Amino acid sequence: MEGIVTESNLSTLKRTVRSLVKDHVYPVDRNGVQFSDEITKELQQKGKQSGLWLMGTKKELGGAGLSFYDRSVLFEEQVQHRFGLSKPAGLAFGNDLPSFLEKCTSEQVDKFIKPAVQSGNGCFVGVWEEIENNNIGQLVTTATKEGDYWVINGEKSYVANVDKANFGVVLAHCIHENEVKPTLFIINKDESIIVKDTMLIDVQKVSQLTFNSYKLHDSQRIGDVGEGVSLINQWLTESQLEIAAKCIGIGKKALNLGIDYAKLRITRGKPLAEFPTIRTMIARSATELESARQLVGSAAKKLDEHDRNAFTLVAMAKLHATEVASKIIDNIFQIHGGMGFSGDAPLERWYKELRILRLNYIGSETLIEQIALHYFE
Repeated sequence: MEGIVTESNLSTLKRTVRSLVKDHVYPVDRNGVQFSDEITKELQQKGKQSGLWLMGTKKELGGAGLSFYDRSVLFEEQVQHRFGLSKPAGLAFGNDLPSFLEKCTSEQVDKFIKPAVQSGNGCFVGVWEEIENNNIGQLVTTATKEGDYWVINGEKSYVANVDKANFGVVLAHCIHENEVKPTLFIINKDESIIVKDTMLIDVQKVSQLTFNSYKLHDSQRIGDVGEGVSLINQWLTESQLEIAAKCIGIGKKALNLGIDYAKLRITRGKPLAEFPTIRTMIARSATELESARQLVGSAAKKLDEHDRNAFTLVAMAKLHATEVASKIIDNIFQIHGGMGFSGDAPLERWYKELRILRLNYIGSETLIEQIALHYFE
């Protein structure tokens, strides 16, 4: 477990993040202006000065080493702006590195991890393929041993951050001693990997990676041969908690936008805020948001404690938080009317991004099955 800060210190960190977003991020992106590389570098300098650089990365590697609970609280603050779901706080605190990289050798740390920590660009992770349906057992990408090298063949789909990342990680089925053993490998970014980019409903860029006899040295293997499933499952759990925490922040921001607009918009001679239907929308949204927040916090604490039920609680948190945030956005659209679709409001972007997040890493249907399995096993 990473170190959990006191409630008093956590409140101070929340104010730090909130202030950075309000003073330096929101003025840039409130009108739909994307962050330039120059602005991102300026924000990241402030992020480093705050002591919150790479919040979840271990201190030994150059990160802040915060607990899952602390990060979940701070994510709620980071995402409360137009591009918050894809670029929390304008990437002021950098892209965290996956926890499975703690398995890296000292040579791998020097060659790959330290440069990524310095740049804050993180890495990309290729796990899923178009045909697997969230089932690692159905993956078909293979790695065959040839002396001190592995030869990878196959494709990985829906991979994010390929263009910016310092390096990549891919999960492949090793053909080892006549057995199939899922294993993680660090891969270099080079032209021998065929990259095809796609935009998902205009808001998220992902890539398909094709490996045709891609050759890498055994020194780029992460952990033992066959350890890939346990390492990737832990990362998937942590990533889903992150999504859930982000949804709380977006839900909160959208709810506040709806409340403010309901006070201003006059219909039939009085503000929308005075109509029972609107008041019901706001009250139910606030209640559901708080229930999701409590579930996310509980799941984060269980993950910090390495509780055996953490996996199920995180699945519940991601399922509930994404659905609650989506419902809140839908309600706030109703309150805004046609104005909700204008470029002045970020609601349309959030609506699209949340729809993607309900499928991201592990889809809602798979999460429901995993939760049910926990109770019926």
